[in-house]
Amino acid sequence: MVNLRLSFVVLFIVFMYTNSGFAKSSKRVCENKTMRISCSSGRVIQIRRAMYGRYTTSYCGWNIFQGRCNSHSSRSLHEVKLRCQNKRSCSVNAVNGVFGDPCFGTRKYLEVDYYCRYLPVDGGYTKWNIHRCSRSCGGGTKTFTRACTNPSPKFGGRNCEMLGPATFTEACNSEPCPINGGFSKWGKYGVCSVKCGGGMQSRRRTCTNPSPQHGGLYCTRLGPNSSTRACNQHACPINGGFSKWRKYGVCSVKCGGGMQSRRRTCTNPSPQYGGLDCTRHGPNSSTRSCNQHACPILLKRVCQDKTLQIKCAPGYIVRIHDALYGRMSKAYCGWRFYYSKGCRSHSSVSQTANMCNNKRTCSVSATNKVYGNPCVGTHKYLEVKYSCEPRTTVLQLKRVCQDKTMTINCGKKRIHIKSASYGRTSRRYCGYKIFHQSNCHAKSSSRVVTSRCENKKRCIVKASNKVFGNPCFLTSKYLEVSYTCK
Repeated sequence: MVNLRLSFVVLFIVFMYTNSGFAKSSKRVCENKTMRISCSSGRVIQIRRAMYGRYTTSYCGWNIFQGRCNSHSSRSLHEVKLRCQNKRSCSVNAVNGVFGDPCFGTRKYLEVDYYCRYLPVDGGYTKWNIHRCSRSCGGGTKTFTRACTNPSPKFGGRNCEMLGPATFTEACNSEPCPINGGFSKWGKYGVCSVKCGGGMQSRRRTCTNPSPQHGGLYCTRLGPNSSTRACNQHACPINGGFSKWRKYGVCSVKCGGGMQSRRRTCTNPSPQYGGLDCTRHGPNSSTRSCNQHACPILLKRVCQDKTLQIKCAPGYIVRIHDALYGRMSKAYCGWRFYYSKGCRSHSSVSQTANMCNNKRTCSVSATNKVYGNPCVGTHKYLEVKYSCEPRTTVLQLKRVCQDKTMTINCGKKRIHIKSASYGRTSRRYCGYKIFHQSNCHAKSSSRVVTSRCENKKRCIVKASNKVFGNPCFLTSKYLEVSYTCK
């Protein structure tokens, strides 16, 4: 069944092509002959291809004594179209005088492919079709239309555009339509007749949305233009008042500066019936500082090669005030008369602070590996002075290399210096080299930094020998400062 349908479609296409005037035809005449082409009534010639020359030995007496051409005149198509295109009949002489000689000494032929097509039929309009007005009043449009089917354009004929537009409109029913009146939105209710205890208030609306026009109906059909309602039915308001202040609560910390608060309630009297709350009288709570005294400084000591443990209560953190790894006294850790005394590692404070500051607990090994060996052959000990501060006070650390500038900024708070060291107590910072010292400290460090920064909001200190002196020649130094903002 499918093959049968396909065969029918193919036959239909062939039929339409061969009967439409576009079927291809070919003609050929030898040199010095005349080619005549003609089409039946109502059709004209359409040239598809033209060749004057020679490409084969099959036509027009070619023999082996003539030069083979394999060429044609480039003017072939132009000359044939000039004489035949869009004509019902024509004649073309196959001579060199028309086309030129594409291959001298060789007998040539003229070969033309063409088809006959119908003469173009220009389109024509039908009578105007008049449509109803788009509106019954208030101004509408009436549309006129016509079709290009009298006749329809065929065979390349022109469409109807040359005859004018296929559609146009004109105004109609321009008289205004009646407009019924409509109410505006309700206005806001007016002021209540009383402030409390029950009153009345009213509101209005107008017949202006739209106003009635051209015989339209008024708004009475939609209801009244005013309404009333009860208002301020509540009892008259009672404004709230504060009770007396309660006692201050427990201080947030035991030392180092904390806060305690107290409260009062809006119950003297409580606000009722829309009365004002107590915010107009101020806040319902207040705070004050408490336990501003410094936290106690504690002391721990362990002998060389032992571990020192520091532990603060929950909510408190360690702050190192001073540290000594070395020996300054005969009283501790098995001193003997032939051992030296009066030796101290310059990294004592910085190393201990790095391991313990801002922690709740810490462990520090009292060894030469941690602090270096300030006095070879002497049995040493580690002595640490520290306090347990409230966690809200965080110890901060800054470090800059020699000849750089350190800036400390606490914003709206004040700077409090805890320790400072200008020199070198570690190989890790600021370009240490193996032949430089790594255990030197300017004694003026804390005094200089404290004098320039303590209790200020912002300060600047330059890390230079000119400011602190030179505790170790030919050694690259740095300034290290620990502080808090309170």
